[in-house]
Amino acid sequence: MEKDMPKKGRYNNDYSPKFSDPYDIYDKAKEHMSKLRREQTVKKDFTPSEKYFENRSCKYYPCHKNAEIDEQGDAHINCLFCYCPMYHLENCPGNPRFKDKDGRKVKVCTDCTFPHNKDNYDKVMEVLRADKT
Repeated sequence: MEKDMPKKGRYNNDYSPKFSDPYDIYDKAKEHMSKLRREQTVKKDFTPSEKYFENRSCKYYPCHKNAEIDEQGDAHINCLFCYCPMYHLENCPGNPRFKDKDGRKVKVCTDCTFPHNKDNYDKVMEVLRADKT
């Protein structure tokens, strides 16, 4: 007699979806969202240009822990500004810290990657042009 009974949904009523595995729909939704995120991810082009290059053979590379990460999980740092050209500016667009050393205020840029991010070349140049005037 049980064979004639229609298959009920996950919560043993006729209103819930009829999936054989109780977590089937969640796995499918998770897969779907992962696929959408992969498709929507803007792939950055890290090929060398007049605004970007990497010196992976440098013994200090990567010089910052919080480098830009691509879709494959590789770190990328723009080595064009190996030494920050905005170091002399007290109010630069990066996120430097300041510490006292022998009674002087010293700028510490260890955690700043602003000039090393691929998309910030034009912003760095803008800051340097404004500093000239």
